Amino acid sequence: EELAARVAAALPAAISTVEEGLGKPFARSIDVYVCGSEKSFAALTNASEDSRGAVVRSLFLSGRLMRPEYRDTVDAVLKHELTHLHLMQRLGYSSFHGNNPSWFNEGLAEAISGGCGGVTVSEEDARQSILSGTRLVPDDHGSLFVIKEAGSYGLERGMFYRQSGMFTGYLRKRDAGAFAGFVEALEQGANFKKSFQRSFGQTVEAAWRE
Repeated sequence: EELAARVAAALPAAISTVEEGLGKPFARSIDVYVCGSEKSFAALTNASEDSRGAVVRSLFLSGRLMRPEYRDTVDAVLKHELTHLHLMQRLGYSSFHGNNPSWFNEGLAEAISGGCGGVTVSEEDARQSILSGTRLVPDDHGSLFVIKEAGSYGLERGMFYRQSGMFTGYLRKRDAGAFAGFVEALEQGANFKKSFQRSFGQTVEAAWRE
């Protein structure tokens, strides 16, 4: 109940942040479920007990957020998962995963939330990792049958979130108008690869090298 009260207090501002970041309101009402433990969260979502949040039609937050080391991440986790929910309400589960690559879905949520998944990895850590060759190799398509996670890119979880957030944040900062148009196209069901090239004038690979 204490965690639920904190989430309820943070929810209005978190919704505003996500709607402003994505340029439109949520398509439907928002249901948030706060679980009393990691086990109940995992049972309800089929997500790992290590996760702090997940979207399965509705938004679920784990009792893991009651741990002292995670108490200060509630607001960021809420914004991160709300970003997923915003896209999923318009795209549906299949297109969210089948069209959009995982690095983009997570990177967008990280960019809008200010970062929660990469809390254990600093931007400087990520820069050094990229320079040393331990880096994201961003793809230009998703897959409903093989939903990639950090290990799929050869990265540990915090590093995957941080590098994905930095790349997506870079695209957003470089050309805010193009980025907004790109997200809008995705929410209308456009092909990720074609929309990226149309919006940014280059391939995902070229943008990453840049």
